[in-house]
Amino acid sequence: KKYGEAMDEYEKALAKAPSLRKEQALIGYDEEATVYTKQLIEEYRLDEAMEIIEQWLTVYPESELGVRYAINLSLQMKDHDKAARFALQGLEFHPNDLMFQVKLAEAYSLQDDHARVLEMLEQELIKYPYHNDLIKVYSQSSENYARLLLNDSKSEDGLLVLDKALKYDTENRALKYWKGVAFEKL
Repeated sequence: KKYGEAMDEYEKALAKAPSLRKEQALIGYDEEATVYTKQLIEEYRLDEAMEIIEQWLTVYPESELGVRYAINLSLQMKDHDKAARFALQGLEFHPNDLMFQVKLAEAYSLQDDHARVLEMLEQELIKYPYHNDLIKVYSQSSENYARLLLNDSKSEDGLLVLDKALKYDTENRALKYWKGVAFEKL
């Protein structure tokens, strides 16, 4: 259970390894970092877990699992800027992974950058109209953005945002409620 020491040994091996063996060592490092990070999170030692994740991604920045842990832990710790940064890192190394796009949108939504989120996700929704996580983030951001528009007396704009979201999330009660509010304000 000396994960930290094991990670240090992997780092030493990686520094000396020829390129062919480096890939094998990275796989081992990735596995060790995963187990250690998971243990720290289960023990609610979140700050330590984040330190390990940051070390992990310094050594192996393209680790898909490392970036996933980094994003999710950042969101859990309410560090939305860090979550966005890690999501961008994930997209850099895994540009076709929709999860990183969704997590980036989630981080931007939590930063109240709703217009940006809606713009980002509209094309993805056309390609993946039944992707639950994508719809969830889009709907939540649409609801928040529509509320802001309604508070600024922009009921027609709010109604347009809500209608687009309801196209993908037809049973969302909150969206329907705010659509009713928008009609009342017209």
